[in-house]
Amino acid sequence: MTDEPTRMMASPAGPEKTLLATPEADPLRTQMGGTTVCPVCHATTPALESYCCECGFLLSGPVPESLEVALEEAPPAELVELETGRRYRLRVGDNTVGRQGTDVLLLDATVSRNHARIHVENGQISVEDLGSTNGTKVGDLRLTPNQPVSVTSGTLLRFGNVQLRLEVRGGETAEKTVAIAAPSSETTLLASAAQPEETASPVARLRKLEGPGNELSVPAGVSRIGRRPTNELIVTGDAYVSGLHAEIRVENGEAWLMDVGSTNGTFVNGTRLTPNQPQLLANGDEVKIGQTSYRFEWVEPSQPEEPPQDMREPQVEQPNEEANDASET
Repeated sequence: MTDEPTRMMASPAGPEKTLLATPEADPLRTQMGGTTVCPVCHATTPALESYCCECGFLLSGPVPESLEVALEEAPPAELVELETGRRYRLRVGDNTVGRQGTDVLLLDATVSRNHARIHVENGQISVEDLGSTNGTKVGDLRLTPNQPVSVTSGTLLRFGNVQLRLEVRGGETAEKTVAIAAPSSETTLLASAAQPEETASPVARLRKLEGPGNELSVPAGVSRIGRRPTNELIVTGDAYVSGLHAEIRVENGEAWLMDVGSTNGTFVNGTRLTPNQPQLLANGDEVKIGQTSYRFEWVEPSQPEEPPQDMREPQVEQPNEEANDASET
């Protein structure tokens, strides 16, 4: 036998096949203790789930091109919610914090509608309470309303019962591990105020027209809509619905629907809602959440049952006087 190198000859049946190298794992999609990190919103999802529980992104799909642009334009600072890990981007200038129509939307009963303001300018960040009911804390310090206080990366902030950590781009986090203090009597008092009320009778319905989701019964007050089990109105079966997708408020005979920054949007009669801008609903409006279409309908109030008729005593027949007169004659 000769030592000449073996050459691969083309097969008569067709051209030579080329073996492709196995692509490397996407560094943005990693496994951490049985969970998957979403490359879009960075939320953690159980490893067996196909879609992100927060934004609905298909975890096995390609990373969208728009993500690269978003990574290049990283915000100057972010707030990270300690309980859920959700991130809130802060822009240069004023960022309002509250429960309705604010830049940082915290849907918690202990957070005021217009709770606080965070100002970002030239690498300096300050926090100011706007006269909220349950106050704003920087670390253990409760802020005096309308008096800004400077904060740095790693500072713990609390708005009502919601605790967040400030992360500044390029800044070093003060603590790698955050220890949450034992609840005080004040915390217990605030927590009791945030307890959900007992389930009330629905005053309206989102009646399903088509799509994979489920029908929703809407009670009075404020209800969060999404796939999270902590929402008042939980959408099941529709992976295009975000973990926290929208909010519906029913009061004084009116219903207002608001998208809270969902990935795939909320639509009313074919028009996509602007995030954090409430839209008044009319009876019969068509609402689309994720891939599920609904019709908004008011529930007719139940009519009280009529009281039973009074039991009347049988009337005794009176003798016919004319007949008696005729018999006498």
